[in-house]
Amino acid sequence: MKRILIVFLALFVGLFFYGCTNPQNNDGIQPQPQEEIANDTTETAPVEGKIAPDFELEDLKGEKIALSDFRGKPVLLVFWATT
Repeated sequence: MKRILIVFLALFVGLFFYGCTNPQNNDGIQPQPQEEIANDTTETAPVEGKIAPDFELEDLKGEKIALSDFRGKPVLLVFWATT
């Protein structure tokens, strides 16, 4: 009985680590290499200690709200996504 439990535990741990280290996600999309991410430049990249780049979003009523509307006030952004 102990031998079966040890084999089962070893199999479980092995599959767990294989799943954690497998770079391919469920969609079959490979993650982007770090070199490509580092070379991806944007028009305005955020810099610590500097003013955040301005952007606009729509609120639940459909009205546009810009980050600059809240200049000088603390802002907490929460992004939600569903699939």
